[in-house]
Amino acid sequence: MGKSMSRPRLLIVDDNQDICDFLRLVSEGFDFDIIEVTSATAAIQTVTQFKPNLIFLDLCMPDMDGVELISELAAQRCDASICLVSGMDQRTLSSVQSLGTDKKLAMLSTLTKPMTIDDVEAVIKQFLKDAFLSAPPAQPKQNSESSSMAGFGLQIDYEPEFHLQGADHNEATCLRARPLLRMDTGASLEEAGLYSALRANQFGQAFFKSQCREILHHIRHWQSVGFHPTVTLGVPAFIIENAELPKLMETLLSEHGVASGAIAFELFDADSAAINSKAQEVLSRLRLKGIRIRTLLNDGNETALSDADKLPIDEFMVDLGSLAQRLRDKADIETEFLYSSLNSVANRKGMRVCAANVNTSSLYALAQQCRFNALRGSKVYVPVAAADVLAAHESGRLEESGFKLLQPA
Repeated sequence: MGKSMSRPRLLIVDDNQDICDFLRLVSEGFDFDIIEVTSATAAIQTVTQFKPNLIFLDLCMPDMDGVELISELAAQRCDASICLVSGMDQRTLSSVQSLGTDKKLAMLSTLTKPMTIDDVEAVIKQFLKDAFLSAPPAQPKQNSESSSMAGFGLQIDYEPEFHLQGADHNEATCLRARPLLRMDTGASLEEAGLYSALRANQFGQAFFKSQCREILHHIRHWQSVGFHPTVTLGVPAFIIENAELPKLMETLLSEHGVASGAIAFELFDADSAAINSKAQEVLSRLRLKGIRIRTLLNDGNETALSDADKLPIDEFMVDLGSLAQRLRDKADIETEFLYSSLNSVANRKGMRVCAANVNTSSLYALAQQCRFNALRGSKVYVPVAAADVLAAHESGRLEESGFKLLQPA
């Protein structure tokens, strides 16, 4: 590919929604703008408007077979890299791949269903490697809101949370910061893996400071134009246990002119159930300085809320991701009752509850029925760059459920 990319655009074409969801979830870790369609007709229209850089293309669509669609893409002079996806044998895939090459399309690879995460990631890494090697040198941007390099290096995206109807809509928009380190090999490290690697090399504290400064820079810019969100940072236990953390946060907030109420800390999933006395003391000091604290509910039993009387917790997260398989078709009454009761008890204690990893239609329906205060996940919003968050706010789109990404102008 000969065009420079800030965030590469991915189009997923498959009439099986489960396959679309799988490809989306794997691809989101590589910082794509993603659109998925379930018909060949919609794919043709989307290619024209969205101009994807990479296409995952199912060969067996209900309204047009893969050979016809390949011909249509060639007629449009589509320059996206194309990965063919099918449950058919490899000979068929190779035959269609050769046909696409003959028609001057950039046929990248093939995937045979059922496919693994490693299979999909290998295709994406090859695409990123090819795109990087063939792209012209990037021109420096003036007055950039973010100090991260486009495409590679540290990038912080933001995952908005959607307030359900009936919640207090006067409170600030909530954004979950999603740091990502992209390397020039095309590989990437997301938050948990990134902290794990940095801790092993004793750079974890330095990265935390760097990430905070970047986020506070974004917050200060947003506030200067009248947008006042609350940004949540994921924080591992080894950072929380640092007795100097409250003073550090006080200094960073003061340097950027940002009030402590604009920041919330979210304990990592693995750390939520094992807070030691040192971490508890630091959390209490942070809370006294006005920084909100979130933690994960590790089970759906109401007894899990007993920790609320011991820790300075403002908000709980309920991770619905583990229910995805069981609720593939629809939520069962027992599960709905369990989480509705838990949410009700938490609210009576004055605590908000956010349903996290709402990544399927069934989980979205469950979260609505349980009336969680807020939702986040790929079925609600996908993480977007800081500039796109501001554009969505200014256009009013952050008030809409199902905001996926901003369409290109």
